[in-house]
Amino acid sequence: MTTYPEWIASDSEKKLYNDFRAFLWLILDHLKLRVSPRQLRIALYLQNGDRRRMIQAFRGVGKSWITAAYVLWRLYRNPQERILVVSANENKATEFATFVRRLINEVEQLRFLRPKKDDRDSVLSFDVGPAEASQSPSVRATGIFG
Repeated sequence: MTTYPEWIASDSEKKLYNDFRAFLWLILDHLKLRVSPRQLRIALYLQNGDRRRMIQAFRGVGKSWITAAYVLWRLYRNPQERILVVSANENKATEFATFVRRLINEVEQLRFLRPKKDDRDSVLSFDVGPAEASQSPSVRATGIFG
């Protein structure tokens, strides 16, 4: 069971839904990592920033992990959403999509997002279970030149 810090602990399910910082805490705690103040600032920017946003930070800040958590948070809040993740190359895109799928399978609060039997479930694109049928997958990862 996850032990949340005091600012998350009260009504934690509601916080997970409304505050990306709490959701990021859950994901990084699952990975046995600590959330840094810098990561919390990035999380706030992702949640409240402009519609089109980009994160630039030094190597090791956890940009990819934060982005994976953000994708999952968006799907947690709205399984009908369609998300395209563009990575540096196809290998990075595959790694990203695999990581997101693994978190869906491992984190208890996300298991409802597992693809159903007839859903798309490939390495680079997949549907989440509660999503309605659509021509586009719930999550699609591609290389920048893909």
